[in-house]
Amino acid sequence: MTKRTFYGVLLALALSAVIYYSDSPETILGTYNSLETEVDVSPFAVARGATTTVYDDSGQVAYTFNAVRLEHYTDEKLKESSQAQEHVGEGVFTLVEKPQLIIYQNNEPWLILANKGKMTSSDQQIELWQNVMVKHLSKAGVATEINTERLFIDPIRKFANTDEIVKISSEKIELEGVGMTADLTSEKINLLSQVHGIHDPS
Repeated sequence: MTKRTFYGVLLALALSAVIYYSDSPETILGTYNSLETEVDVSPFAVARGATTTVYDDSGQVAYTFNAVRLEHYTDEKLKESSQAQEHVGEGVFTLVEKPQLIIYQNNEPWLILANKGKMTSSDQQIELWQNVMVKHLSKAGVATEINTERLFIDPIRKFANTDEIVKISSEKIELEGVGMTADLTSEKINLLSQVHGIHDPS
């Protein structure tokens, strides 16, 4: 699936729901850096209760995506707000409230939750932040939970990374470190620095 197809699916999801147009400003959900504060700029379109299923090239379910609310922005809308000028040139992007991703891998799904998220037309990654949680149950019945405050995830390549503090809890093991890469296909999770943890052999 190409980047254009990826974002096209999510954009179609937003626009296929009930869409609201308004000339009056409203407070956006917020995104990284300066956009985490309130900014008076109106979204191009808003969708509530959005859900979609994305299939891979073989016709299998690659992932499902749900959100309480999507807000779609364009360069023209950003130009109207002096506080959002730094994001002009990013192309269209969508801010997401309460995103939920389920990425399927060999009948062992990865559940990914967050308070907020962002998708752009130029990148197939989804940026998630605020109380990001990843849950996974292996075929052997081992449950793993990952917690961080920001995560970039590519649901097509099934790859995730962050530079933030990460806490990993699994059966008898608790780890913490700064920075992480995670290959969901191979179930390989690497903490990048300042790693320490607790192991309970009992």
